[in-house]
Amino acid sequence: MAANPSVYSSEISDAIFTASHYLDPKKTADEAQRSRGRELIGFLFEPARHALINRTELKNDPETNRKLLEILDSAGSRIVFSFGLPSHGVAGDDVLDTDERTKHYLEVKPLLEQLLGKGGDDTPVPLTPQTAYYLLQLMNGILDIDPVNVLGFASAVCAGGSIFGFELDASARDEAVKLVDRALADHRDTLKSSAASVGHMLDLFVKAGWSEALALTFRLDEAFR
Repeated sequence: MAANPSVYSSEISDAIFTASHYLDPKKTADEAQRSRGRELIGFLFEPARHALINRTELKNDPETNRKLLEILDSAGSRIVFSFGLPSHGVAGDDVLDTDERTKHYLEVKPLLEQLLGKGGDDTPVPLTPQTAYYLLQLMNGILDIDPVNVLGFASAVCAGGSIFGFELDASARDEAVKLVDRALADHRDTLKSSAASVGHMLDLFVKAGWSEALALTFRLDEAFR
């Protein structure tokens, strides 16, 4: 099934949703079960990811690409919601505390790497603006855990979303600006290690005409002096 994502896109998305129930450490205490859930999700979305990255060579038609993007949206959104962030409507006991979120991030980080690649990759993974927005919100929620790698993921998210004009949206700009603002305020000591990722991300928004992004590039230059 997973090997034919354009044929079984709905079934694959449903399977990702089912497997995602095993991601949440609050609901699945067994580490082996959580590990199997992550492995299954990666197995399910990887063929769609590969087909989208190579969409030109494979001569995908628009309907095929739409189905493939739906699979990546399913994977991305389920990963995002597994973090139990209040910004995504999670409340009460379902909200992960700092220690739980850190542990969860370390477990899910390889899955994020598989889905997104790294910032500055020559062939970004295409993401719908909606998927990119949810993932960028996640990066704001987990920045303090692993600033350098999270900024790399954020750059990859923006690059993938830009294939469909993500950087033109004011909400996308706001999330990107908030992320870099926080990095400047709280993680200035690690920013040099993230210079390429942050620069690439801001450049997308500067080219889209957002003055807020341009102002941040000047602040970054000052921080690096």
